[in-house]
Formats: sequence, C-alpha cells, structure tokens
Amino acid sequence: MTARPVELSPAAALEVREANAWYRLRDPAVATQYRRALFDARQRIGETPEVAPVWDEHETHEPVRKLVVRGFPYLIFYVVQDTRCYVLAVAHASRRPGYWLATSPP
Repeated sequence: MTARPVELSPAAALEVREANAWYRLRDPAVATQYRRALFDARQRIGETPEVAPVWDEHETHEPVRKLVVRGFPYLIFYVVQDTRCYVLAVAHASRRPGYWLATSPP
C-alpha cells in the first residue's frame, strides 16, 4: 500500500512557518527537532491515515482527526480523503480548540 500525500492548507502551512521561526529564534537545534517531529507526524498520517482518533468536539462534513506531535505542544487536525490527507491546522495545544474551523475548509 502506498502512502497518501499529506497536503497542508495555507493556514496550516503558515502556522508551521511561524512556529518554526519562533523556535529558531530561541534555539536552532530545537527548531530542527520541531521540523523532524512534523516530518515524522506527516509520514505517519500518510502511511496510516487512521492512526489518530476522530476529533469529535465539532460537527464537520468530514471526520476530522487529531494527531499529537511527539515532543511538542502541537496538534495536527486533518481529514482523510480518497486520494490525500488534508491538514486543516497545526495548532498549539493551548490555543482555543477549533479556532481554525471557520478559516480552513477541507
């Protein structure tokens, strides 16, 4: 079985860039670890899309799954589609849950 591509929404890509810049300013080694943790998470999602539980705090058109980024306070919210996995948000765990629902349609 081949892995599905994992695509980031524009909002999720911006969140990744902003978090990476924040870590890079404080400690470049931690920024590298952050990028590696995200890479690993995206690989897990692409290879086994059902790896994360369905996040059931809000009703959406497609089930939204939530994966914890290992070693960092970030959650990846994504939907599994026929040909890809689409990342809606890479959210800091302490932000208001679901803030991204209004801005990131699948």
